[in-house]
Amino acid sequence: MQPALRVTDPKSLNVITDVIHDRWFEVDDVAIEEGRKCLRIPFRPDWVLEISEVESYQLEETEGVGRYDFNKFAYSESDRTLIISTGVPLVFRVTVASLDVSLSDLSPA
Repeated sequence: MQPALRVTDPKSLNVITDVIHDRWFEVDDVAIEEGRKCLRIPFRPDWVLEISEVESYQLEETEGVGRYDFNKFAYSESDRTLIISTGVPLVFRVTVASLDVSLSDLSPA
């Protein structure tokens, strides 16, 4: 699976935001691939967001609804933390060694 979009510059995160804004993901579907240090977030119906070089992440479902819509990214270069904001409140922070975010389209060609 080749990524449709790949971002390594924080100023370009809006390119991915434009595609997945208001798309939904299930908290139970978020998974870390330890061998690759990659966090995978499947978005309904046909996108997968991958955050590489993950050192740690915090995902606290404060509202307990299970399903959340993506709103935007914020990235702090000083502490290398990517913050994912959703329409329904959710604490979602990802600390990375370096910024490397990709988005893949899973829909049939």
